[in-house]
Amino acid sequence: TGTLTLSGAMDISNMFRDSLKPCFKLLAEKVNELEAEFDNYPTVDEANEGLEVLIRRIETLEGENIALKDMIATLDSRIYALEPHGPPTPTLPDFYQKRLLHY
Repeated sequence: TGTLTLSGAMDISNMFRDSLKPCFKLLAEKVNELEAEFDNYPTVDEANEGLEVLIRRIETLEGENIALKDMIATLDSRIYALEPHGPPTPTLPDFYQKRLLHY
C-alpha cells in the first residue's frame, strides 16, 4: 500500500482541474451566446407598451373605418337620388324609329 503525499494530492487536483478547463470554457461560451441572444428581446414592460400602442392604433383605424362606411352610405344615397328611376329616356334614334313606325 502507498500513502498519498501532499504534493501528490496537489498534482492530482491540478490534473483534474486542467482536464475540466475545456468543459467549463465551452459551458461559459454557451452561456454568453444565450445571454447575447436574449439581450435582443424586449422586456415584458417594453412588450406591453408596444401592445398598448398597437391597440390604440387599431381602435383609431376602427373608428376611421366606421366613419368611411358612413360616408360611403351617404354618398350612395345621394347618387341614388340623382339617378333616374322611371322609364328610360328615349335616345334620338329610338324616338325617330317609333315615329317612323306610326306613319
